[in-house]
Amino acid sequence: MSGGSLLVAAVLITVVPVLIYVWVLWRVDRYEKEPVSLLGASLVGGAVVAPILTSLVEGATGIPTSVFPALFQRYPITPPNMGGAIVEELAKAAVVLAVYVILRGEFDNTLDGVVYGATVGAGFALAEAVVYLSDLVSVAGAANLTPGFFGDLFLSGLTHCVFSALFGAALGYVRETAPSRAGRLVIPLVGLAAALIYHVAYVAAGSAGLAGISGSAGLLIGLGRRVADVAGLLLLGLIVLWAWSRERHILRWALAEEVGSGLLTADELSAVAQGRMPWERPLREALAEMAFAKWRLSRGLGTQAQVDRQRERVKQLRSAHAGSGR
Repeated sequence: MSGGSLLVAAVLITVVPVLIYVWVLWRVDRYEKEPVSLLGASLVGGAVVAPILTSLVEGATGIPTSVFPALFQRYPITPPNMGGAIVEELAKAAVVLAVYVILRGEFDNTLDGVVYGATVGAGFALAEAVVYLSDLVSVAGAANLTPGFFGDLFLSGLTHCVFSALFGAALGYVRETAPSRAGRLVIPLVGLAAALIYHVAYVAAGSAGLAGISGSAGLLIGLGRRVADVAGLLLLGLIVLWAWSRERHILRWALAEEVGSGLLTADELSAVAQGRMPWERPLREALAEMAFAKWRLSRGLGTQAQVDRQRERVKQLRSAHAGSGR
């Protein structure tokens, strides 16, 4: 492989997938997008802190290192690294939990949990991609970089987003619903257990596929791996759809009283109830921020001053809109 080709491959492997993951995550919250700076901090946590924690724990316990390019393991001679999968997931969960604790005012619902959890996973995928690149340099011209290789690599990184998002969604659900003390413990543990089981099963299926098993068993293993690739994404999609429905409910609840105050019309509230925000982007985002500020206040996570500040911003934007004659 030439130097130019290697550079292109490096960009494709390390940068492009993560940019796609983070862009999609930022776009997925249609009503209250997370600050780019906080997503960036979560990405760094996943790319730096989680791999360091993983390496420290694996080194202390004697578990084989797991932050390595499995796609280059042409001849696996060791059993699947289940312990490494567990340590990775616990390390990422520690970072997601730290984000949950530190960003109390932002990480406040299930969809936020999906976004921040998956961003941490994207950071971890970036760290693994850097190791992929180091192996690619060592094999250079011997590397066979087919479209299928890049497709597998993209899905492999995406699964890290899914694993961490399951735990993040559980934390977000706890903050959103404020369950009993037992629920505050059990629900995150269920989310973490789901992430651990999915990750371990994914590693097992991948190792079996690399072992070169043929016949019906090989076909079933290959099918199982493909199912594992998409099952988590489908589950995550269902969680996002449910979270969108919850956000629309919050918007309807929070904006209903604004009709009486004259800030909104009955027709505009009806449009919100139908899942539409019939305004230009600045006003749409300001209304959403006000609605979620009111919701956070009702959950003891915000202040009346924050609500008043957002309401004043909405009034200014509405006045500017009316003054322009649009």
